[in-house]
Amino acid sequence: MDALSLSSEKLEPDGVYLLENGVDALVYIGKEAPSAVVQDLLGVFLAVSASGAFGVPAWLSPVS
Repeated sequence: MDALSLSSEKLEPDGVYLLENGVDALVYIGKEAPSAVVQDLLGVFLAVSASGAFGVPAWLSPVS
């Protein structure tokens, strides 16, 4: 898997990304990420409503 430079322009709304800096890790799940992919990767099912996934904060950006 290739590393991406850190830029919001590189993130796809249906993507799942791991951001880590050697100390902390963050999993970014795009709002259009397939539920099956999220369930396979994280072992959790995300309930989806018209406004997005429950329990996942909505960030104020075009790709969230």
